[in-house]
Amino acid sequence: MANGQGLTAKQKAFCHEYIAQRGNARQAAINAGYSVKTAHVQAHENLNKPNIQEYLRELTEARMGDLMSRGDQVIEQLMSFAFRKRQTAYSKRTDLVNDIVESEHMYEFDPSIEEANKSLDILARIMGLGRSENADLKRRLIEAQVRRVELENEALEAKIRPKEGQEEQVGHFIDSLGEYYDDEEEEPRPQDVHQETKPGDEESQE
Repeated sequence: MANGQGLTAKQKAFCHEYIAQRGNARQAAINAGYSVKTAHVQAHENLNKPNIQEYLRELTEARMGDLMSRGDQVIEQLMSFAFRKRQTAYSKRTDLVNDIVESEHMYEFDPSIEEANKSLDILARIMGLGRSENADLKRRLIEAQVRRVELENEALEAKIRPKEGQEEQVGHFIDSLGEYYDDEEEEPRPQDVHQETKPGDEESQE
């Protein structure tokens, strides 16, 4: 039986409510339109019917597939942040008093190193909760861990790298030092200027 064929509309509603209520059969029966007084009995009877059990199984599998798909989308988004890929976001400004949207626009941004590291932390927790058995997820986790090291190195380099405009100043300073020491080497030493006078030279000068 596919797609709940053979079930009444109320029975289908009960199945959907049973999933939505996370297994609360009585509340599911009430929400589906059964009498409050007989909801418990009707729920028990429904859960023992093979066709309803089959439909519940189909709904559960479909829901799990949807959750897995959403989970994969979340992981993909986290991975894009971890690798600092350019993101597209939406922003709007609202006049809360008059409940009017004053402006709205799309914009792009690059995740910061801090955001990338935070994404890696979340990925590590997600993939450590039983999902790391998946070979593809394991590979991606390793890639993320490698990327973490790269980000830490980038952060360290950013701290020790001269700020904008300082590189030129540092270069001029080094050039000045080089010129100074070059001049020092070319300047004649005192002993080169005041040479020793021999006895015969004094008499010749007189």
